[in-house]
Amino acid sequence: MPADGAPAPPPSPPAEAAARAEEMQAAGAEAARRREREADLEERIRFRQELAAKRAAEVQAEEEKLREVQVVYGGVLALKNTRSHRLLSGTNFRYFHQHGSGQNQVVAADQEDGYTHWRVMPRSGQRWELVKDVPVANGDVIRLLNMRTKLNLHSHKGPKSPLSGNNEVSNFGEEYGSMDPNDNWILNTGGAGTWHMGTTVKILHAPHQAELLSDSRQGNSTFGHDEVYCRMPPAQKKEAQEDVVGGVPFVGEWMAKPVSGGGKNVGFDRWIALFEEQGDERSKYQQIHADGANGPKEISIYCPSNPVVSVSDLDYNLVSEGKCLALNLQSPHFEASLTLNCEPNNDKKKSRSSKDKEEQEETSQEPDEV
Repeated sequence: MPADGAPAPPPSPPAEAAARAEEMQAAGAEAARRREREADLEERIRFRQELAAKRAAEVQAEEEKLREVQVVYGGVLALKNTRSHRLLSGTNFRYFHQHGSGQNQVVAADQEDGYTHWRVMPRSGQRWELVKDVPVANGDVIRLLNMRTKLNLHSHKGPKSPLSGNNEVSNFGEEYGSMDPNDNWILNTGGAGTWHMGTTVKILHAPHQAELLSDSRQGNSTFGHDEVYCRMPPAQKKEAQEDVVGGVPFVGEWMAKPVSGGGKNVGFDRWIALFEEQGDERSKYQQIHADGANGPKEISIYCPSNPVVSVSDLDYNLVSEGKCLALNLQSPHFEASLTLNCEPNNDKKKSRSSKDKEEQEETSQEPDEV
């Protein structure tokens, strides 16, 4: 035996050969396992590619089938922004920024719910019976009624959007019929005859020809959602000639998609019944406003720095109460409203005249004093 601390003797030739053979065998086994892993990975990649191709073909077939479905008046749909893939959504939150209207906000949201469902309605003042289930065509003037808030998609030229400073878009107006022209929108299908699901369209605000847009601007004013606004056409707003303003790309196309769980006729029968009950009264209201220059009016004056004045036909409910003029004053510091009652209520007049007549008869029946 070697003494302590003495170097070990070199291995004998047979032991060295056995060690080398063992190393080569381990290396060969590792190479075989590596080839198996690579083959398994290639198989998984091929399977995923085939699955993705199959899914893409199914999606394409679904989209082609979807494009055969026409959008009709009375139908319920969701509007998806084609770039952000977010959905046009009403809210129960009001605009609270300095130059806002105080009306309900409209944003672009990720999640689909009742706030992202809109019913396609005829233009303000038009009876639904004339267009129910009729396909919506290129150039039609429509309204969009939110299924959760029961308010119309609305815009106006005075109040500004909170982040971009363009025309504000809000959720406002009546559920069962609207007489407000600011609820009207023009559909642009890009030349196609009728509006189909899955096709891109542009939506323009009818009174001002401003385009409905959304972009990636988010902030506290929109509660973390994308801002939705209307931008004036290039002839009226220089910034509209640019594709990008402030480094943020503008988005101007929307795609109609079916809502989850259908919903074409959700609540429509109830809407029809209530509308029919008010049909005669509304026809009288339309006769009152047949002459656009005369009739009951609403005047709104907004004074941030340069006064903005708008004149519109007076709301149906106010006219039915005998009002003939409404004056609204608004500034960043105060709001005030004044309504003028031009005609006494007929029922009150009738009851008052009947009461006077009864009192007169009682007086005539009293015996003469002796």
